[in-house]
Amino acid sequence: MAVIIVSPDAFAKAKRLNEKGKSIGSYHSFLSLEQYALKNQTPETPNVLGIYLLGKIIEDMKRMNIKILRMETEEKARLLYKYFDKHPKYKSFVKEKKLRSQTVIVAEIDEGSKPLIEKLKKKGLVVGSGYGEFKERQIRIANFPAISMRNIKELLSSI
Repeated sequence: MAVIIVSPDAFAKAKRLNEKGKSIGSYHSFLSLEQYALKNQTPETPNVLGIYLLGKIIEDMKRMNIKILRMETEEKARLLYKYFDKHPKYKSFVKEKKLRSQTVIVAEIDEGSKPLIEKLKKKGLVVGSGYGEFKERQIRIANFPAISMRNIKELLSSI
């Protein structure tokens, strides 16, 4: 669910482009969303369970202290990047340290990512593959608060 604020100028431009047959969006455009707004409706039924669960997660995060969560996430990221920076066959994809994500760690796998992903899956560990042209030679590791340091250490020992 999201809140969108559209200026009258942006709305007018969308109408002009639409009248000229230009693309103004694929699934939801300002104009289609306006039809729902005029009826005080949403374009889809909101994911009430997802909204409820998000609220519970936010309550947990507030109880746990966001500073502690951030420190733990940064420490897990440091451990992962240190491992990939020193490994002979697996390398951190993003070389420049200041540009590295703390929550999704991407590593290049010299011999291809599929065998490693399958090996980890057999141990109950799930990592993603890369996207597009990188799909077959990268892994993507989630580093979110729900992932513990113990989980990260288990993953690294399994790699």
